[in-house]
Amino acid sequence: MTHLQQLIETFTTGPNGETRAQLIAKAFGDLEDTDKWSFLLTLIQQQDTDDLVKINIYKLIELEPFSAEMQVTVKDTVLRAIALETDELVRQYAYISLASNFNGFSDVLDQCVAAMENEEEDLDVRYCAWDVIARSADSSLVATYRERLFKVQSFGTSIERLFAVPVSA
Repeated sequence: MTHLQQLIETFTTGPNGETRAQLIAKAFGDLEDTDKWSFLLTLIQQQDTDDLVKINIYKLIELEPFSAEMQVTVKDTVLRAIALETDELVRQYAYISLASNFNGFSDVLDQCVAAMENEEEDLDVRYCAWDVIARSADSSLVATYRERLFKVQSFGTSIERLFAVPVSA
């Protein structure tokens, strides 16, 4: 049995909640076996996975230097997971996980803009989605969302700063 298999066994047979979340943060975080991602990505898509476990997986995603191929897989999985997630704190961490390694993808930015436009969305979730856009190095891609972004009135000053538009008096 590989070390990864042992960790998965420990996770699935261990107690719920905080112990599992700590296992994700420490043991899976330290594990250099990239095969761990097939297991971890499955967990963030499951409704019955503990919220703290999901949050710790998103923290790992935020910091992981993925290969180009794996980056697309992770991005697609996170976007699907966001669409299914009902917990606002977990949704915040899901968007945070996209801010560094995934902010140059049009589908990521499109989902972030849609979250910002949704006034029924939790404001903290909307700000996490905004951060993904604001941190994107692909200014030409971000510019394609300019008109939509300027219509999101609650982010007016931030959007003006992003596009270097002088703030109106």
